Amino acid sequence: MTALVIDQPGLYDVPEADYHADRVLAPTLGRSLSSSGAKAILDSPARFAWERDHPVVKDAYDFGQVAHTLLLGSGPEIHVVDADSWRTKAAQEEREAARLAGAVPLLKADAERAQVLVQAVMAHPVARAIFSVDGKAEQSLYWIDDETGVTCRGRIDWLHPRAIVDLKTSVNASPAKFSRALVDYGYALQAEWYSQGYEAVTGERLPFVHVVVEKEPPHLVAVYQVDAEALAFGADLASQARRLYAECESNDDWPGYSPEIELVSLPAWAR
Repeated sequence: MTALVIDQPGLYDVPEADYHADRVLAPTLGRSLSSSGAKAILDSPARFAWERDHPVVKDAYDFGQVAHTLLLGSGPEIHVVDADSWRTKAAQEEREAARLAGAVPLLKADAERAQVLVQAVMAHPVARAIFSVDGKAEQSLYWIDDETGVTCRGRIDWLHPRAIVDLKTSVNASPAKFSRALVDYGYALQAEWYSQGYEAVTGERLPFVHVVVEKEPPHLVAVYQVDAEALAFGADLASQARRLYAECESNDDWPGYSPEIELVSLPAWAR
């Protein structure tokens, strides 16, 4: 059991595992809702409830986590497995042992690729300027939503003195693809979620910036600031998610999809 207990809103240094497991809050604050949880509950409260109690671990997440750790200098220990793949029993056992020890397992080739990816980020003039300024890595935000009373949380990758910065690894970092990701992957919701949280805790509103780097060579890098329209869209989703969460938590009822036959049509873009 962790020694850290948070009993009031604020910015904290919280271990990665404790943050994601949501196990540092005092009973008076209860459980908290993250932006990832907000995205999940809008899709399906039943899915959210399941994922909250059955956290998913994927090798793809490990690569992104290692990139964060190497670039930001903060995060769990990296355990490099000297194997070509996870197919062998020995490699699988070493991977599981690393995870049980709280480390992030990564194949040797992927660890080398992560190093090259970080070098690409630091070769980008704006990204280098962002991460070269004294800032704070992996800062955990906790606040209480005024409208619903829901305790919320967010984990800022890099708290720059003049911006909230989020590092993303992506298959394609082009403007067109990232614009779509604001909706498809909930990045607009996340940006507003963190912005609201920081403002609630500090009284200051900071711009939200994404540093996006492609996972495969040549590891192209782009830096994007989320505009006002996207933030307004994210704010609406955030409010919907908190209201839905509060209702489900109050009733202890986490519904799935409709039990009735529903009529579906083509999306607007197809028409």
